[in-house]
Amino acid sequence: MAFAPSTLVERRREQMFPQLTPAQVEAARRFGGTPRRFGPGELIVSFGEVAAPAWLVLSGYLEVIRKDALGNRDVITRHLPGMMAGELSQLAGGPSFVEGRASPEGCEVMPFDGAHLRALIVGQAEVGEVLMRAFILRRVALIESGAGTVLIGKSDSVDSMRLQGFLRRNGIPHTVLDPAVAEQVEVQAKYEGYISRQRAEVERRKDAEGARLPADGVGVAADIHAPRRR
Repeated sequence: MAFAPSTLVERRREQMFPQLTPAQVEAARRFGGTPRRFGPGELIVSFGEVAAPAWLVLSGYLEVIRKDALGNRDVITRHLPGMMAGELSQLAGGPSFVEGRASPEGCEVMPFDGAHLRALIVGQAEVGEVLMRAFILRRVALIESGAGTVLIGKSDSVDSMRLQGFLRRNGIPHTVLDPAVAEQVEVQAKYEGYISRQRAEVERRKDAEGARLPADGVGVAADIHAPRRR
């Protein structure tokens, strides 16, 4: 299962991921919390985290990642200094539909919880307009790409269509996963370790030569490396 392409990202990238000017950053900092330093690749925002703050990048960069129903991961963007990571969930205190991680060199970021983010948008009209436009466009792009909530069921069934309608009306990103595919994913996740070990064993045995089972199919093939009797 691959992500559905979102043409919005390419058409309106500058509006979706704006970089504030130094003056706008200074104005925004008055509304933020205490800056934090995250180490290389450290998790900043986890999938499904409720009421996660928005983060203003001060140094380094913050990588934003989405994940589909099969666990495939895809980098959406990298927020550079002067950019703010977040979308409508940060304003409403909802769950996060993406993951955020620090760059390989780490990053310094400033948190804005829901109340302080709303205060920034109201108190700094110029910055607020830029951020609101970006947050709305990011949510639309998530909906287009099928990120977020996973519905397991036939896409054309009555119950599934009812749930899809509810999610669409509330602007919640989602995708529909066929039950057969969902079962395959569950089995793969459950037996992932066993399957990996079996694959490794097959690779190890590829170099073996001349080992055969007895004609009746019973017993164990002789070790081809064992010394032969003369």
